[in-house]
Amino acid sequence: MKRRGVHDATENWLVQERKIAQVDPGEHFQTITVRFRATSEIYRKDAAGRLVSGHKLPQRIVEYCSFVRKPGAATRTSGGLLEGNCPNCGTPLHLNETGICGSCGAKVWSGRYDWVLTEIIREGEWHARPHNEVPGVAALAAADPAFCLQHLHDRANAMFWRRITAWQLGDVTLLRNMATADYCQTLADELAPNPDGTRRIPAEPVIGSVETEGILCESPFDQALVRINWSSGGECLFPDGRRQPILQIRFRASFFLLTRRHGAQGSLDDALSSSHCRGCGAPVTASYSALCQHCGIPIVDEDRDWLLAAVYFEDEPPVQALRSRFRKVAPTGRVPSSGRELVAWMVQVMVADGTVEAEERALLETVAARHGVAASELELLVVAARAGELELELPHNASTARNWLGTLAAMALADGKASEEEKKVMQALGRHLGLSKKKIREIISGTRTHHCQ
Repeated sequence: MKRRGVHDATENWLVQERKIAQVDPGEHFQTITVRFRATSEIYRKDAAGRLVSGHKLPQRIVEYCSFVRKPGAATRTSGGLLEGNCPNCGTPLHLNETGICGSCGAKVWSGRYDWVLTEIIREGEWHARPHNEVPGVAALAAADPAFCLQHLHDRANAMFWRRITAWQLGDVTLLRNMATADYCQTLADELAPNPDGTRRIPAEPVIGSVETEGILCESPFDQALVRINWSSGGECLFPDGRRQPILQIRFRASFFLLTRRHGAQGSLDDALSSSHCRGCGAPVTASYSALCQHCGIPIVDEDRDWLLAAVYFEDEPPVQALRSRFRKVAPTGRVPSSGRELVAWMVQVMVADGTVEAEERALLETVAARHGVAASELELLVVAARAGELELELPHNASTARNWLGTLAAMALADGKASEEEKKVMQALGRHLGLSKKKIREIISGTRTHHCQ
């Protein structure tokens, strides 16, 4: 975006509702997830302040924010982190980049003293899943009290973006602090240019969700399989540095295999710092160095850190083998991983027969706005679908298609009831899927009953 001279802007936030969506009282970490419903103006502008995309009109936004702290932490009546005070000694915070209080030396972002924001997920991508339902988490937490599932997700997230940067730059340097040497070499081979010197690189990738499939706690290395649902456009990078946009949008699921030496013990104070020095807390910089530039200790502790060992697609044997050991078979009746993927599916379905009525287009815009898909992005999805360049895993049969329609209904009912516009969206989509009005009503009614329970 810097290269293009544009940046995203958000203004005039108005929080309309906030309520607790889930409480997960773990033995070593407590998590509260809060659902926020708000409106905001979200748009993209250039360096001169001119509007590039979006509009300065309020858009509906629903986000799920997860906060984590350790058992025993007590809320300060005088105000803690959110109020700008050290949650340990109470003095006003003047933090350096290490997140350490200058008065008492406490690592204020450790979760030991106060709630720490660890994750923000858009509506349609979040679902309730207590940590103890993830295979292997209980065994690992028993062996390592400092293990935190939010930390694992955050570290996998950081690995994902560093891997994207490697594709952009054609250089694995930035990933070396978070990946094994073998995987860095594998990725370096993948980054080799085509015979004509060009490389295809992802453009404006978006993460839909990050979820741990399961963990194996065994010698010699513990293994965690983390699924990252994401999408991106593409560009062709030429040897002279020119970039040519590719009219293609891909929705993918990548399985990140993270490994750590069995028996490793994490640090309770560093459990929520996925890409910071464990000694002084300073962030790991973009320039690769084996030592922290602030305190001089090794950045990678191979005896304690989770490292990226491999990245797989869903149908590859290692993923199937690990899922089998987690006693988790490959999903049937797959549902969309994000609101953006759901919108893309709707576009694909409505464009497939070549007729998208003006009213249906307006309905698409309604549901896209609800799921945070800008009008300009919706237009790209429509253009890509009409050109046959919208690549996503579609429902394979009528039963799965009904599941996706049910997911749309569940999202519409998240705040209590579906609006008339949302009902029209589901009816229009059902017509394209060949479903009768009665069947569409049954899906909505069944979803409402399940939602109320």
